[in-house]
Amino acid sequence: MTEEFIDINEEKATDKTIKSEAQAIKHIERVLKEDKAVHLKDWLINKDNRNGLIGYLKDNSNLSTRQITAILGVNRNIVQRVKR
Repeated sequence: MTEEFIDINEEKATDKTIKSEAQAIKHIERVLKEDKAVHLKDWLINKDNRNGLIGYLKDNSNLSTRQITAILGVNRNIVQRVKR
């Protein structure tokens, strides 16, 4: 009987690029500057912008839903519904 093993490359939680709320805010400021947006609230009105940013923060940080909600000022349900 031959046994085969599959190597699973699991990403560690510490491998995330954004490690704190301060880094998340800096990333958001950079995105707004690139898009030449004045206010975060106005920029988040666009659903694609909002969902893209939430998805990025979920994928690339260890921030909780509550932390993302507080930073962006959006409803917790919106953050929870965005798929990774």
